[in-house]
Amino acid sequence: MGSQPSAEARDDDLDGGVPEEERGLLRTMERATDVATGVRPQRAIPVLEDDATIRADPYEEDVDEETRQNMIDPFWYGTLGLTLTKFFDEVASSVYSIVSSFYTYDSLGLNNYQTAVMAYIDDLPGMFEIVILVFVVCVPVFGTRAKYYYILAKLIHIVVYVLLSFTSMSYYRLMFYGFIASWGSGLSGAVTDYLYVQRSMREPLERQGYLAVTWSLVTSAGSLVGLLFTDIVVDNTFGGMAAAADWFNINRSCFIYALYPLPLVPLYLVIFEPRVKPSLRKPCNETAKMERQLRDLDVAHVIGLYSLYKLMDISCTDSDMVKLDGCGMSTSTYTLNKIIVNVVQIVSHWYYRKYCLKMRLRTLWYYTMCANFLLGVAALVPLYTWVGQQSTACSTYMTAYDVVSEIASTFGGNVIGLIFLATCHSNRGGLLYVLANTICDIVDKYTSGVTTWLEDKYTATDAEFEAGDYSVYAKLQLICLPFLLLPIVMSPLIPRTRKELQAFPERCRRGEVYTWVHFTDKYWPDWLKKRDYHSASTLMLLWWAVGFCYTYWYSFDLLTWSSTGETVFMWGILLPAFVVLIFSRCGGTCKVDEPGWEEAQRAERLDDKPPGIGAVKTAQPAPEAAAAFAPTI
Repeated sequence: MGSQPSAEARDDDLDGGVPEEERGLLRTMERATDVATGVRPQRAIPVLEDDATIRADPYEEDVDEETRQNMIDPFWYGTLGLTLTKFFDEVASSVYSIVSSFYTYDSLGLNNYQTAVMAYIDDLPGMFEIVILVFVVCVPVFGTRAKYYYILAKLIHIVVYVLLSFTSMSYYRLMFYGFIASWGSGLSGAVTDYLYVQRSMREPLERQGYLAVTWSLVTSAGSLVGLLFTDIVVDNTFGGMAAAADWFNINRSCFIYALYPLPLVPLYLVIFEPRVKPSLRKPCNETAKMERQLRDLDVAHVIGLYSLYKLMDISCTDSDMVKLDGCGMSTSTYTLNKIIVNVVQIVSHWYYRKYCLKMRLRTLWYYTMCANFLLGVAALVPLYTWVGQQSTACSTYMTAYDVVSEIASTFGGNVIGLIFLATCHSNRGGLLYVLANTICDIVDKYTSGVTTWLEDKYTATDAEFEAGDYSVYAKLQLICLPFLLLPIVMSPLIPRTRKELQAFPERCRRGEVYTWVHFTDKYWPDWLKKRDYHSASTLMLLWWAVGFCYTYWYSFDLLTWSSTGETVFMWGILLPAFVVLIFSRCGGTCKVDEPGWEEAQRAERLDDKPPGIGAVKTAQPAPEAAAAFAPTI
């Protein structure tokens, strides 16, 4: 990796080559204005904005240009194992999920409540993905942080499902083995995110997002193959495959699901990643760096933006009941509908990657979100017109609706995904990416609760749909329709072009973009700010802590463990302890230990002082301070 420009050199670029004397005068005037108005603009933190520069971890060994180009190629031998795993993950999980669903309902006789509890318990390890990744970053194996942990995750998967394939099934055994396997899935997901960010940060500006869309394309292709195989062979939807369907019992399916990674092991061994040095870091210091990065205005802005986007999930436009009960779709027609939608999803990803990577982001976002809102209105058409009363017209209409909805969803997801990933392109890394994702995922828990509450309040029965009575369901859609307007309102907050997206972090730090953090900073208590509890990071971490505790409290409630004692323990003891652990930075032992960080902090404190107080001369960070803002991992 080439040498990073000094802070002064970057300031020269940002000031457009203004001479040093004039620049010093401007800084003096800015400080005087700060004193007079009481408003302090955000200091421009040095960032690396050179498109040709490899945005890599300073602790990693450098890679040459050819290797860098190969790292962003999804079909290079050093990346092929990840690409094929995404494909076969979808195929294998489709086969296993359909068999396990039949088994849990038919053989074990589990009700919806027990199935929900089992799924929820299996999902719990995913809440610890950020903790897993901190461990992976701090304890590399043979000089690499990802490859061997990725292999370990696949070994956990193989061992668990091989044991399960030779075990007599029961409800609690399925839950136990699924819980253990989820830890392997969490490790695999954390490492995949690390490798994903590591590679995407090396993509040039004009093709950022190509790797992400390609992996989404491969995943969609695997989903389609899995859907075809399970519906035609395992589920025997179209008939003629009864003998093959009988062969896929739960034990054989577990065995197949366990062994599918084995042919890919040679490709796992050649997964490429730059070697790292030094070999060990302190977890508490990595935590401190993440907390510091959460203060950056662009990070807080994008997390808030992504959280609002996820509120669209309250739209409650699940059309399965309309198709199956209202339209009277047969099983084969319903399956064909799903196949068509999957094909459209693949075509949409391909079209986006081929033609839309260079389009204006804000324009693409605006049209996509308007389409989502119009689709919400279109979902009301069968509920209020003759379309919902005629089976053929209703089935055709709902198929067309699903196709257009899938196109809008694919385009919107790619745009917001690129914006979210861009927060890591300004010399940050995978730890922040996973933490920000975890904070945003808390929104899913609340939207799921709100959706469940609304659906419970406005419950439409199968008999009402079969009789063509959509009145209750229509009320639910009308209540949820305004949530689809949120992304449209956010359109002015989306950067217009990719160059604006790349410059967005620096513009936020220079105070050129007004975000919600400016409002919270204005009313933020001084006694918190003096103790280094900044509004952006404190509010987001508090939101995560409350959501984390809410999730586990809800799981206790599902398991009928909830009582006054457990509630007091969760909200009176666990939550305060969790918050103190986050904000105390491990009892004061955590600090940002990146090279030059202390010099940059001292320079910033000196810059904050008005003339005549402390140092008169504005101190500049040492040239080494540029490395302070390199990626977390």
